[in-house]
Amino acid sequence: MSEDVKLSTELNKVVLTEKCRSEEEFQPHEPLFKDIQNGITFRQYIGESDLNSIINLIANDLSEPYSIYTYRYFIYNWPKLCLLAVSEDDTCVGTIVCKMETHLENVRRGYIAMLAVEKNHRRIGIGLSHSILINFYLT
Repeated sequence: MSEDVKLSTELNKVVLTEKCRSEEEFQPHEPLFKDIQNGITFRQYIGESDLNSIINLIANDLSEPYSIYTYRYFIYNWPKLCLLAVSEDDTCVGTIVCKMETHLENVRRGYIAMLAVEKNHRRIGIGLSHSILINFYLT
């Protein structure tokens, strides 16, 4: 086995087992918003169980595949900027994953990395609600 393959394998083990900063430092509170009519609750990322739900949703609904490193980059560094829409049975039906950085000294700039809504839950405002909620956190 080449050194590159060995290094990649070891790094993958570390990345997959390392806890996100969000689990250690960030504990979200109440749901951000409840769409009672459609039975959807909007909340922030909580932990590893959410990561698997986000990966599955995005893998099914976006054409561009992402590696685990991409998800961890955003969620580990900006856990408050990762929101989920969950149905009444706690299934993730929508997500938005973002980041915010300082640009040109004191100008903050937000970036939406991923936005996905499960096909059966489209056209009821989940994507719009995610955009509005994340805009609140970015400003």
